[in-house]
Amino acid sequence: DCFTPADLAPLVARVLPSLKPGGQWILSEFRAERWWQRLVVRAMYVAFGWLTGLRVRQLPDYEAAFQSAGLRKVAERTHLAGLVVSQHWRVTL
Repeated sequence: DCFTPADLAPLVARVLPSLKPGGQWILSEFRAERWWQRLVVRAMYVAFGWLTGLRVRQLPDYEAAFQSAGLRKVAERTHLAGLVVSQHWRVTL
């Protein structure tokens, strides 16, 4: 939630070579699909922006970045009525 969409692809590209074939990447992140989730995430961004100077204002698309890098999602769990999602990804290359 602290990365811009433009920052995410280079980050994944930098970390991916450190993973062995079959390596795993665990991600826990906020999800903003429903109206109340978008409201909560927006409020958090406003608060963190005010408190820390964080300029990011939207969640990056982790799934698209991971899939395009050759990772495969093998499991997913949601928490707090879907506000938080934890995903288990595996290197397929």
